Amino acid sequence: MAAVLPASTKALLKDLSSLFVTGVVSGRSLDKLQHFVGLENDVFFAGSHGFDITGPGPPPCGPAGPETDELNSGSGDVKYPEESNNSRPSSPSSPSSLGLLRGASSPPGSPISMRHQVAVEFLPRLQLVKQELEAKLADVAGASVEDNRFSLSVHYRNVETDSGRQVIGLLRARE
Repeated sequence: MAAVLPASTKALLKDLSSLFVTGVVSGRSLDKLQHFVGLENDVFFAGSHGFDITGPGPPPCGPAGPETDELNSGSGDVKYPEESNNSRPSSPSSPSSLGLLRGASSPPGSPISMRHQVAVEFLPRLQLVKQELEAKLADVAGASVEDNRFSLSVHYRNVETDSGRQVIGLLRARE
């Protein structure tokens, strides 16, 4: 059974985002989280337990990824716009109208836009682990491995009770 975001919750997030900087954090991949919630132009998203973060509006780096992202220099720092008094706005009434976060070349008043990914260098190893898990679980009907980009989830809720114990044993076994 797939998770569903109630319409009332989505409406509440939309309302909150018009008053406060609002974010949704999940272990799901960023793409799945954004598809699940919607509201890409209204809230921040932290997918993969915070390893992949984006803000409302078009990402400053486009689909190319963090290599071209002005806000993701690898330092982990979030850059704020230049303000006349060099201070961060304290109490936004509408985050997108204030342009709290903008790409370094974005003009004042543009929508919030940022993208930050950490541990990108571990993605190839994580894919190897995914392949190993899939191989271990190949003979267990109903078990699956979900790729959350910066993390993996093993699902076994759809397996028989004895097979569930088998999945746990396979995951705990050391080679």
